[in-house]
Amino acid sequence: MLDIVRSLIMTSQARLNDKVDRDEDWEIGERIYKLKQVKSVLERGGHFRGINRKVQVKPLEFAARNDGIKKVTKILFIVKWGGELTKTGKQQAGILGSDFRHSLYPQEDGLLSLHSTYRHDLKIYASDEGRVQMTAAAFAKSFLDLDGELTPILVSLVRKDHILLDNNKRKRRFLAVSSLTRKELNRSTPLISE
Repeated sequence: MLDIVRSLIMTSQARLNDKVDRDEDWEIGERIYKLKQVKSVLERGGHFRGINRKVQVKPLEFAARNDGIKKVTKILFIVKWGGELTKTGKQQAGILGSDFRHSLYPQEDGLLSLHSTYRHDLKIYASDEGRVQMTAAAFAKSFLDLDGELTPILVSLVRKDHILLDNNKRKRRFLAVSSLTRKELNRSTPLISE
């Protein structure tokens, strides 16, 4: 991806040097500026990896070729970066996880007394945004009263589910469960009577 962006910058700069039309100069200059921003993001940290940066390429327009195969003629190039979970965000997710555990299992050892295989079967679904996944991992860490860093918890317990946000039926179900969970967490009485 980085090589493609570098090539587009060089091609655009060569076109800018060949043009005389001021309006087209401005458009090419703006394209170069945007491509340089993308290049900067892709080069950050030496390698493009991690859950806080991603590139999407979406085809927008097609043209039919002579052999009947469609050729992409226009794409939308989306670069997302940033969105790291703050210390406060980790603390808030941790408090929510702990409160949720105590609401479901008011006895001190309720959830923790479950056999470890049941605890490891727990899966938490989140969108594919890095910040959201780290929030889910912080919640899981406190909910299960785990020790250690968030990354191993993220890898073992948090699942990406982009359909969760794209599929209207699943989205409605998710929002209904989310609303119910929020109401239950805000109740003043425990969820389970002793």
